[in-house]
Order: sequence, then structure tokens, then C-alpha cells
Amino acid sequence: MRQQLAVQSSAMEAVSLILAEKETAITLMVITLWSLWTKRNAIRDCQPQRLPSPQRPVMRARRNRPPEGFLKLNCDTSFLKESMSGSWGFLIRDHDGYVVITG
Repeated sequence: MRQQLAVQSSAMEAVSLILAEKETAITLMVITLWSLWTKRNAIRDCQPQRLPSPQRPVMRARRNRPPEGFLKLNCDTSFLKESMSGSWGFLIRDHDGYVVITG
């Protein structure tokens, strides 16, 4: 639909194309266009923008320190199915939180 709308030579042709769709598609397109136009006007008029609220609360990472004289190893891996490649890494900290080695 986006490609079809992009090649229309007039607003009337674009509206005719939209109105030829099913009612649910028309509703979705009208709401989307209204939202885009409203955002555009707000930016143009320098109105403050509302940022979407996060879907879930952000959890702060907490580090549990090892006992004095011990080290703590943290490691992680990743794999990309598309390229069949992966990587890994590690970090070792002492009981004061200082990094001993990474790799």
C-alpha cells in the first residue's frame, strides 16, 4: 500500500486508493496519518513530546561481590543464526569490584 500511495500524483488519487480498501485497513491508515500529522505539528510548533512509557520496569544490574580473597567470573555468549557466527566474553573481578582480567 505504501508503494502504491507513493506513486499517486494527487491527494485525490491517494484518498481514492485508501477508500478502496477494507474498513479496518481504512481505519488503520486514517489513524496512522492523523498520528503522524499531529506529531509533525507538535515538532513544528516546538511542543514538548511525550515519550512512550517503557513496557516493563528497567531492572538495574546488581553485582554480588565475592568474599574477600575470592574472584568472580562473569561471562556471556551470543549467536547469530543468519551468519552462523557467535562470540563470547568474560570478566573477572576481585572482592572490591576491580577488574582483574577480561577476554
